[in-house]
Amino acid sequence: MREVFDLLLRIQKRRDVSLLLIGGWAVQAHGFTRATLDVDCLSAVEDEAKIAEELEKAGFVCFDEKPSFRRFQHKIDPLMILRCHACQCGDI
Repeated sequence: MREVFDLLLRIQKRRDVSLLLIGGWAVQAHGFTRATLDVDCLSAVEDEAKIAEELEKAGFVCFDEKPSFRRFQHKIDPLMILRCHACQCGDI
């Protein structure tokens, strides 16, 4: 999963978007154990298209789209799943 975290950092810098790590990996970063395979992040609604474009360039495909989130899976590594939640909260 290190590759996903590195990718999210590159996207933040390249596209000047704010991303917040949430979910199981965020819990683990605070020292609690939580078994999870996917990575969850939160962004502003206005940054959704930029993030999706960068993920697609990096080999991810959107396979599930709901009003509040999109799920992306890597074409080569199907266990590499990223869920991007969007909120209408301005700056996060």
